[in-house]
Amino acid sequence: MLLKFLANPESCQTYTLSQWERLFAEARAVELFSRLAGILQAENLEAYVPEQARWLLESARVRAARAQRQMRWELGWIRRAMLAEVSFVAGKKPVSGFPVVLLKGAAYLSAELPWSVGRISVDTDILVPRTFLPDVETRLMVGGWYVGNNSEYDEHFYRDWTHELPPMTHLFRRTNLDVHHTILPPTNRVKVPADKLFESLIPLEKPFFTLSWCDMVLHCVTHCFQDGDLAPNSLKDLADFHAMLPYFTARDADFGEKLAERTAEMNLRRPMFYALRYAQKMLHTPIPDALLRASRRWGSGVVTRCAMDFCVPRSLTVELPGEERIVTRVARTGMLARQHWLRMPLQILIPHLWKKWRKRKSDKKQ
Repeated sequence: MLLKFLANPESCQTYTLSQWERLFAEARAVELFSRLAGILQAENLEAYVPEQARWLLESARVRAARAQRQMRWELGWIRRAMLAEVSFVAGKKPVSGFPVVLLKGAAYLSAELPWSVGRISVDTDILVPRTFLPDVETRLMVGGWYVGNNSEYDEHFYRDWTHELPPMTHLFRRTNLDVHHTILPPTNRVKVPADKLFESLIPLEKPFFTLSWCDMVLHCVTHCFQDGDLAPNSLKDLADFHAMLPYFTARDADFGEKLAERTAEMNLRRPMFYALRYAQKMLHTPIPDALLRASRRWGSGVVTRCAMDFCVPRSLTVELPGEERIVTRVARTGMLARQHWLRMPLQILIPHLWKKWRKRKSDKKQ
């Protein structure tokens, strides 16, 4: 029901009470209920919701509004930390004047993009040039954020093999902050030229920026099809992608051609191919002709494509408790294995999985 609604919200005009119940249950299961409430309000479809259920939508909107106020409050403190006059213990001042790029929910909210309505983000994500990471980390630590008590191996894993610092938590507010220096781990099989991300930023209030429209779409694509296990919660990313393409295309007639060129420039042809393929299959997303023509050259082989056609729709299927099927579990396991395969070469992956397994086993004994 949720996929049907996201593809065509107006279809809800004919829903029965049991269909509304199913839709609400699926949206809750993948943390999209507030987004559902936002879409119903934006499309003026609330009148079709059964009267006894409308209070649920109002509750979801209140919850989303509260979460977004918290996000703005958090961004205000991050801004203060980035602009503050602070010094190292040795007396050296951190570099100032570097861009702080907001990602995902923080970017959508700050840029007031339509798909931010009702969107709830668990943490805040920012992107800075890698050379400024020590300065950014120092500023954030002075501002009250700290890195958890990670093992030596976890510190090495994050700082050398991933695209971000170890997750940071604020000492008092307990809010989470992820500081990225690129959009894919350096060990990933796809290599993204990170420096290019900072060449066409869109300015917000100093020192904040967002990625360009093309890069914003590409980041959504990589998060969904190159650096994730494609669990049902990934529907949030696919729904974002579904909303982005027509919105940007309506404001720039050449957006499809620009996105095709940028996709090739950033080495993200394959994840874009999958995003287009499954957004079109599952959500009937309108795709610009120039982008569609270019994507036909980016596809995978027949065997890989058949495997993805089996796994992706089943992995994104929303199953409520008691409905779990073996075929769905197999598909999600396949996508999880694909994520690990793409993320690290075997000489890093195998020792990493072994260490994580031993740590998990040790934690259970304690």
